[in-house]
Amino acid sequence: MPTTSTGKDLGVLTIRLGEKDSVLTALADIEMGNYVLNGKALVIQEKIPRGFKVAIAAIKKGAKVYKYNMPIGIASSDIQSGSLVHTHNLISAVK
Repeated sequence: MPTTSTGKDLGVLTIRLGEKDSVLTALADIEMGNYVLNGKALVIQEKIPRGFKVAIAAIKKGAKVYKYNMPIGIASSDIQSGSLVHTHNLISAVK
């Protein structure tokens, strides 16, 4: 995996499905640590399993969470940048 002076390249481990997206989808398991995404540092706070979502930036409780350029849910708690986004901190907008 490509590495820079500030961390591993997160772009090869994730996909962002829409420009408005507030989460990335992991294409492989991602370990905690320092990464770089589009030239900017991003600290992964916890292990992110393949197929799961990780917050690109901090998301406040009550804010919409976007994937596919569409809201997929509402944050049920504050979510730190680099944290797993899943049912423990996201109320699904899909009914």
